[in-house]
Amino acid sequence: MIADRLHKRHESGVILSTSTSDVVYGERDGRPLLATIYGEHRGEHESCVVMCPPYPPMGGSRRDERLVMIARGLNEIGISALCADYGPYSGGQSEIRDIVEAIDYADRRRFGRIALLGYSFGALVACNAADISNDELKCVVLVSLLHSIDSLSAVLDRDINRLFVHGSHDSIAPYRDFERLYESAAGAKQHLTLETDHFYSGRGIMQQLVDAVCDFFSGTLL
Repeated sequence: MIADRLHKRHESGVILSTSTSDVVYGERDGRPLLATIYGEHRGEHESCVVMCPPYPPMGGSRRDERLVMIARGLNEIGISALCADYGPYSGGQSEIRDIVEAIDYADRRRFGRIALLGYSFGALVACNAADISNDELKCVVLVSLLHSIDSLSAVLDRDINRLFVHGSHDSIAPYRDFERLYESAAGAKQHLTLETDHFYSGRGIMQQLVDAVCDFFSGTLL
């Protein structure tokens, strides 16, 4: 597995550095929309995962530790990541349009294969953006998907390959709600349940999350 190769690389003492750059991927109401690209400096990067952060009113941003760890893990296996911030919080609909614009930005940068990942509120945004984005989107990862929040509800109607990751002890997005969402999702799908909460607390849990996401994207984007 990709995760095994990553671990062997770390054990050998060869740690790949991650180059990052901040970019403006669009604008909303005259304000720039900001993102950080991980790993685009490598010529072999033909794939990009656009990442959607958690709930902005609670401090969610492109610098969320889960997104950053995943972005760095993807960089190590030759996949770029575009961690996007939203514009001013609007309840969900404008955030969806922001992420569609981020997908278009990645397309303009000539990435050959583009995917989406969202965590928590970001998973809600990602599943809605996937439903209306262009046909070039290859797959989606939804981490701790909420059923709904504010004016936004989960939409899983598009026939697209999805990985769902969820914590069995999640009290914010209860597991029973996740099971119903998973069953309703169209298209190819798989899920991973981890023994953790909404924040992926616990020894080694974050690395399990990173490894699972890297394995999925290595199989769909590389």
